[in-house]
Amino acid sequence: LPTAQVTPAGPILICNAVPALLQVAAGAASYQWYNAGVSIVGATLNTFLAAQTGDYSVVITNATGCSATSNTVIVSFNASISVNIYNATPFPCEGDIVYLSTTQTFNQIDWSTGENGIQIAVTKSGNYEVTVVSSGGCTASNNIDVDFLPKPMVEAGEDITSDCVNGTVINGIGDGIPTWEPAIGLSNVNTFDVTAFPFWDAIFSPIRL
Repeated sequence: LPTAQVTPAGPILICNAVPALLQVAAGAASYQWYNAGVSIVGATLNTFLAAQTGDYSVVITNATGCSATSNTVIVSFNASISVNIYNATPFPCEGDIVYLSTTQTFNQIDWSTGENGIQIAVTKSGNYEVTVVSSGGCTASNNIDVDFLPKPMVEAGEDITSDCVNGTVINGIGDGIPTWEPAIGLSNVNTFDVTAFPFWDAIFSPIRL
């Protein structure tokens, strides 16, 4: 009697809609493929492309008319998935905490940090990857770069006794665009060099925007 062994033996999970190639050894006189016991019209070669979920087998017949039925291969088609990573703080500074999260829920979510779950917190620059598994067993991955920017330098300058008539120039130093607090009594709150006309004793401090 002939023998028939379909490869791959399965079960086969398809997530990208590409048909699964099933095959049995060549050399038989005839072949007939089946899905769940029902013959497939036109499927009479030693290879078959399974394009839908099913239980596939093949019956081969040799030159003397003897037949054999192969093993059954289970093929499952599930919807492909994708995953996005959301960064709540796209321009973090050193010392900040950045929360990365997936935009959907999945059966399994694994981060390159070794953590699991929808959200992780990171404090260092680097590339972070997430791999997810759907309820149907399909997987998807994505990654994101996180860059922590150095904190700017800012300083208000030396303490000064104000000239209440002409005002007093305060020379702050730093980089970026500052904002001074309190704003009342200052000529401009968004430059490092400002003139102060305080109506009371005040401590002015620049904060970088």
